[in-house]
Amino acid sequence: MDQQHVHYYRPTDWHQAAWSRKDMSDELTTIFGTMKSHDIRIALVMLEGSDKKDAKWIYSFIKNLGDIQKGVQTVCVKGNKLVDKRNPERPNHGLIGNVAMKFNIKMGGINQRMIGLDDLSPLDSETMVVGVDVTHPSPGSSEQAKSIVAVVASENQDLAQWPASFQEQKSRQEILANFLVMMKERLQHWKSKNQESLPTKVIVYRDGVSEGQYKAVVEYEIEQMNEAFKAIYDPANKPRPKVTFIVVGKRHNTRFFPATKSTMDEPTGNCRAGTVVDRSITSPYIHDFFLQAHQGLKGTAKPAHYVVCRDDIFNSADLIQTFTHNMCYMYNRATKAISVCPPAYYAHLACERARLFMFNTYIEPGELGFDTLPGGGSTWNHEVNERLRGTTFYI
Repeated sequence: MDQQHVHYYRPTDWHQAAWSRKDMSDELTTIFGTMKSHDIRIALVMLEGSDKKDAKWIYSFIKNLGDIQKGVQTVCVKGNKLVDKRNPERPNHGLIGNVAMKFNIKMGGINQRMIGLDDLSPLDSETMVVGVDVTHPSPGSSEQAKSIVAVVASENQDLAQWPASFQEQKSRQEILANFLVMMKERLQHWKSKNQESLPTKVIVYRDGVSEGQYKAVVEYEIEQMNEAFKAIYDPANKPRPKVTFIVVGKRHNTRFFPATKSTMDEPTGNCRAGTVVDRSITSPYIHDFFLQAHQGLKGTAKPAHYVVCRDDIFNSADLIQTFTHNMCYMYNRATKAISVCPPAYYAHLACERARLFMFNTYIEPGELGFDTLPGGGSTWNHEVNERLRGTTFYI
């Protein structure tokens, strides 16, 4: 960690030959309370030697303690992953670098910046990018389990920090019931970070919409956005923002292969990163395209499918595709492009973290013995600790 310029306190070790979850919960609560009293903002937690069920319990406990109860950011890693498998004396620099990137983002730093955002006219420093996702209860969840919605949004032109808003809604409902409330929160946060100025353009990447729901979802959610703009914007000072609304699809069976060697990624035989297909197999009735933004490491790379449901900003297929591809290099936990545009992926990660906060309804009864976890449970109020609000804590 020293090589990554991360300065830290001496580690706290806790080990016991035989331990119960009650012992562990009491000890961790004490440790996190001490960290809070010393104003420690972030902790590296090394997990060792637990079976799968215990590891899941410990991870969930730590995230509830840190995110909800004590307001201490946490980065969890398995201790044996920090060294090279083939040479245990050698550090795993790749993983350590990844951990350092998480530290930086959680503490409000910037890992990547999109160069030349203003060159992608009509985009500018007043463009806010939003990611939206919904997670539904799994088959083994309680009958009381609801769907959880996460909305993340950039807070300035750096596109580095993506704070989140959360809401619950009726189980299995895909349309966002409280999108108005969450958009107002994200707009107010942007305003607080930009000298009371509001964005002039809003780009939304919406995950998790099936083909049969495009029209209903988009019409309702865009109307909710308009209501949020109406509540926040003063027409006398600034007109309401232009909107581009894009649905991101991952659940499909479409794959591409290069027709010539010149378009082939030699090591794997996949198409090269950045390959776009927007004709022949796309719809003649809607504006959609496939983008393989990443380099496939093994097997056949899977492209993401993007459906442009509304576009008041770009008015150009090439510009939308270029911006979406560029965004795929902006994922805060990686140094290469990922397969799905990061705003949608961040929203997915935020949803997964929210599931940990609602453990009593999202697991089968008695599965993990979560009865001793603090915070969360069945009555989480959709807020994290005030020290973590406005941060990308879920990354």
